Amino acid sequence: MFHVAVVGAGAIGNPIAWGLSLRKDLAPIQLIDGDVVERSNLARQPWFGEDDIGCNKAVTLAARLAGGETPLYASPEMLTQSNREILLADADIVMDATDNWEARLVIQEWAEQHQRPWIFNSAVRLEGMSTRLDPGGPCLRCWFDTKETQGPACFEAGVLGSVTLAVAGRALLLLDDWIRQGSSPDQGTLWLIDRRFGSDRSIHSGPLRCDHGGHG
Repeated sequence: MFHVAVVGAGAIGNPIAWGLSLRKDLAPIQLIDGDVVERSNLARQPWFGEDDIGCNKAVTLAARLAGGETPLYASPEMLTQSNREILLADADIVMDATDNWEARLVIQEWAEQHQRPWIFNSAVRLEGMSTRLDPGGPCLRCWFDTKETQGPACFEAGVLGSVTLAVAGRALLLLDDWIRQGSSPDQGTLWLIDRRFGSDRSIHSGPLRCDHGGHG
């Protein structure tokens, strides 16, 4: 069975964790998040309620989804350079559900070092993105350049709930593809969701090989 680590238990992490909990082919699912539930989260993080305000998100979500096909357990701390080896020690694949560019770079560097895949997800305002990043294929820096910096987080700029749900759904499909295909890398596809025009589309990198190091 595959061990999946979900980094972030917010607007994208809520539906991703729920979808994973319904599967029967996974090891216990790890939720990593040091943040607490705030009132402003409730509109777009539907597995939290009023009574959860002030509680750790990962702990609360793991408890809320107990009783599914696959159990979940919480790591109630933020993923950093200093704790990534401990927190991700058992991960076969990482699901990014953060809104933090620094955390994504931590995941990317860990994935490069250990030759593991991860699924990048992002949602802000009316737009969302998702892609699976495999060893040997394009990495986060290939898609967004090495100079990419943190843009507005969803709590600052806002985000449409249907966008986060759509991104989570795409991420679950990408995970399913990876499980069915084994460890074979895809050719690199960035999935884009745009609710301004009601369109979904994809960008293909083709057989691009990463030159940023760590892929061997």
